Amino acid sequence: MTGTFISFAGQSKAQSTRLLDLRSSLLDLQRQMATQKRSDDFSGLGVDTGTVQRLRTEGNETSAYMKTIDRISIRTRIMSEAMTEAVDVAREVVNSMRLQIREGDIEIGAVRTIAQENLRFLQELVNSTNNGTYVFAGNDVRNPPLDNMATLNSNMQTEVTDWLNGTQTSNQLIGDVQSMSGTALGYSTSLQSAGDVLVKIDSNVEVNYTVKGDGNGFSDIIKGVALMANLQDPDPAVDVGTKAEFFQIYDEIITTVSQGIQNLDRENFNLSSKNSLMNNIQERHIKDKGILETILAKTENVDLSETIVKLQAVESQLTASYETTRVVSELTLINFI
Repeated sequence: MTGTFISFAGQSKAQSTRLLDLRSSLLDLQRQMATQKRSDDFSGLGVDTGTVQRLRTEGNETSAYMKTIDRISIRTRIMSEAMTEAVDVAREVVNSMRLQIREGDIEIGAVRTIAQENLRFLQELVNSTNNGTYVFAGNDVRNPPLDNMATLNSNMQTEVTDWLNGTQTSNQLIGDVQSMSGTALGYSTSLQSAGDVLVKIDSNVEVNYTVKGDGNGFSDIIKGVALMANLQDPDPAVDVGTKAEFFQIYDEIITTVSQGIQNLDRENFNLSSKNSLMNNIQERHIKDKGILETILAKTENVDLSETIVKLQAVESQLTASYETTRVVSELTLINFI
């Protein structure tokens, strides 16, 4: 009798343990069906834990590089478009100057107005922004590069006035204008010391995409257009400066602006080359990310067809175990007599 009771108790305990194991298996398989993942954490991946961790780390790094390239590509596109517009503006000033006939009086007022209007537009282009930061300011992104047009125009007016009244020669005026830089051209005090801007787009690739507003391209255009915006035709009755000197200055402006156009075109070409590099690396990142995700899916995801078969098997076993438990629970001492 005692042996029968112990046997019955042991069977009941074993059956209870089996039911708990089956319920646990059922819940895990149901979770796998819902999430399509082998486990909720790394501990459940067994020998594949290290592989999954490495793949996830590589995937996160690749995603970070891709986001960086997307962000910088927008910035460099704004820069490239601004440089293209600046070149167009500069060409408009040069073309308006070249159209003038050298015999007799030229329409200095009309040319000067074109220069004045385009000078204001040039300031907007040099001060182009992306998300509130100035793209042509190097790493001094919080300060507008060309922030003092009053100083620029005042300096040009002084040079022209000193030439007209004989205080300096036309050669001296040209030399003074060519040597102007920094704050004398209206640039911010912090721009000259601003550093380069670099971005890491791959584990071993770093791109320097710096184009500063006081570089040769922009500054030559600014010098020439600003001088044209303030240039005056000498009056023989009151001015010491001569007509010949006027055309010397006039031609020098065309040369300076044209030189600036060439330099800015070169800067834009270099930036375009860096954009191409970033695009090529971005394409490689996209392919790499796809490969990583495929490998990761094969490593940490479940085979749904296999999981369904296992789930059905566990459900059948659980149903059978419940039935067995029901039958055993109905047994009484009378059944054994």
